[in-house]
Amino acid sequence: MIFQPVEKTAVTPGGAYSPRRYRFSLVTAVATFILIIAGGLVTSQQAGDSVPDWPLNFGRIVPWEQLVGNVRFEYGHRVIAATVGLLTILLNIVLWRDEPRRWVRQLGLLALIAVVLQGLLGGVRVLLLEYRVPVAIIHACLAQTFFSLIVGLTVFTSRAWFEMANALFEGNPKPMRGNPKHEIRNSKRFGFRDSDFGFSPAGVSQVISSASHKRIEPSAWTGRWNRADQATSWSNCFDRNVARGRAG
Repeated sequence: MIFQPVEKTAVTPGGAYSPRRYRFSLVTAVATFILIIAGGLVTSQQAGDSVPDWPLNFGRIVPWEQLVGNVRFEYGHRVIAATVGLLTILLNIVLWRDEPRRWVRQLGLLALIAVVLQGLLGGVRVLLLEYRVPVAIIHACLAQTFFSLIVGLTVFTSRAWFEMANALFEGNPKPMRGNPKHEIRNSKRFGFRDSDFGFSPAGVSQVISSASHKRIEPSAWTGRWNRADQATSWSNCFDRNVARGRAG
């Protein structure tokens, strides 16, 4: 016969579940979560200015003599950040070698760009002290965005994602769990947009407000602004509104 029926194989254009891709993504996500905690400790302990230079630390890679006080928080944060950067590079190598879904590879590349920008912003935060407040806010916002990207990659490379996609497109109500090379047909159609992955405006506002909370003092907005002036301003505004109401 000229036309032979095409047999289903474990390798499809949409790819198959790979434990290696998932484990690399998961390890990077866990390391990023630890990094965010370390960054929070640096902010809460006000240790961001404890190491005066970058990318070195007091002119050395490991400043053994200076590892006391807040220097430990800042140096530990830098070491964890370097580890996350290395993991992100390795994750992208794995994705570009083994991941057939182009949108997943592009998401990994976006995460790599984000972590490089994070490192550069950290350096600017240290070297340009006059811009440390706005740079620190951008740094904190980008950190949460990068974490979201890595968590997304962990979800998109997980077995559950492939099983869910297969159940949707194959009409199978009970996803298969026994085969580590479980195939996903038509997964090119089941991609980033179908995941509802992204920030809502309320989420973006929450990220910005939380990043700004411990980094902006009232005096940073204007030289004479403080809590007493703020209370007086609101009181005067209230009095004017009451006077207008009475006059009307």
